[in-house]
Amino acid sequence: MAGKYYVILLLALLSSCAQVGSITGGPEDEFAPKPMEELMEPQNATTNYTGNTFVIPFDEYFQLNNPAQTIRMVPPHATVIAEMKRKTLYLSWEDTLEANTTYAIYLNGTVKDLNQGNDTTLQLVFSTGAVLDTTSYTVGVVDAFTGEPISDLTVALFDPESNRLKSLARSDRGVAKLNYLTPGNYTIRAFEDKNLDLEPQDDERVGFTESGTITVDTNYFDSIPIRTYAPFPNQRYKVKSFIPPATFELEATADIRYYGLKNAKVNEKEASFLSDEKKGTYYVVSPDTMGENITEVEITHITDSTDVIDTLSYRFRNKEREGPIVMKSLHETVIAPGDTLKYELYGQVSGWQDTLIELMQTEDSMIITSYDILLNDHQLFLKMDESVKGKVQLTFKKGAIQTPFGNSKAFKETVSMNSEDDYGVLNINLSGYTSPIVLEMLKGSSIDKKMIIEDPTQVLKLELLKPGSYTFRVIRDDNGNGLWDIGNLETLTQPERVDSYSKEVKVRANWEVEITLNPSENE
Repeated sequence: MAGKYYVILLLALLSSCAQVGSITGGPEDEFAPKPMEELMEPQNATTNYTGNTFVIPFDEYFQLNNPAQTIRMVPPHATVIAEMKRKTLYLSWEDTLEANTTYAIYLNGTVKDLNQGNDTTLQLVFSTGAVLDTTSYTVGVVDAFTGEPISDLTVALFDPESNRLKSLARSDRGVAKLNYLTPGNYTIRAFEDKNLDLEPQDDERVGFTESGTITVDTNYFDSIPIRTYAPFPNQRYKVKSFIPPATFELEATADIRYYGLKNAKVNEKEASFLSDEKKGTYYVVSPDTMGENITEVEITHITDSTDVIDTLSYRFRNKEREGPIVMKSLHETVIAPGDTLKYELYGQVSGWQDTLIELMQTEDSMIITSYDILLNDHQLFLKMDESVKGKVQLTFKKGAIQTPFGNSKAFKETVSMNSEDDYGVLNINLSGYTSPIVLEMLKGSSIDKKMIIEDPTQVLKLELLKPGSYTFRVIRDDNGNGLWDIGNLETLTQPERVDSYSKEVKVRANWEVEITLNPSENE
């Protein structure tokens, strides 16, 4: 299905956006300087050309951006010199070109707008013989995770033997068209080209075909897009804030869903931590009170499969360590039958006082006496009997929760205990997948549920689902690590496939629905 979509998209773009001299596959940015093609000398696609200059008038004043690096002639038989006079660009060379050869001069961001800095990418083509090479290759360029088209990536063809640049284009609305090609085999790369060196770098978004090469023998557009991915930056952390009595909130430079913490210490003592993927942060909880003005937080984290140890420091603000011990609820205000209420204390929990905890049904003011409490380091879990329904007011009086740092501040909240009839059931047939997957259930653009499924051949039954419309995303977890893994240019390893099922599935209260997520729909 995805292949058909890109065929239609590419055809629509090509039929409406063809433009002589453009290498973008679509109309140029209206704010960028635009060449006045009818006044160019020589005209683009000239044959039997024996001169050594190009004169290109533009429709506005412009500035030159590092022409020695951003101008390339292919084949590289000459060094192009650029000069600017008012609104006109002059290109020249002193070397003698080969006979009966098609040449292309690429301006890869050479010409920039004076005000906004928008740049122009041009391909100037001529032949020293009577014939131009006219073969073209068109391909889609998308984000490997979302499948969304990506603009402004450089798509380049290289000689497989010499690795010399042979052709390039810039993607526009997810499409790149490479023109004036000599039939043959090419290495193909799509990349961000931040430094304009026309080579993919480790810190740039990159993509490639399954084999890394293509064969061009006719005018062809490829219905299988190049799936590009951004490298994970080196993960770094800093202490963003202190939450009394003993928790440090860390701020990360990259997405913590992929490479996270392995362990933590505070002042050389083992500490626990928890993550908040939606917020993109970690919380490190110290086992001790904060006695020093400056505290060291040592963390071991993973960056690109390598363990890295960082030592962070935090200087306390005035009386910051003396703040009250507060509770924070980590659950929603509407609770399904059997759900557990979860509270964070931001410090080690040692016990509680039953007499200072009160649960009351607000409808009739009946006190609930049957409930269970469990402790897990710095968190408290409370579970009521499934027979409890309606609104429940929970009161934790001052000192209800005990910690080595002191007792908790008073806390009160109201939650609604639903019945099973308020929820729906969804049976998902995933038998088209034969290896581990990560299933994400989305409400809008947010992940509502995330499940790691080692054996997708069994029907997955999801109960107690909130009514609403959901879509799904399946990560084909090839290595079974429960994460989405990017590719590797050196080994030509593609990023793990992600199948998006954008058709909404409606979950209704007290209804059971069956659906099938078939990977063939996304191939």
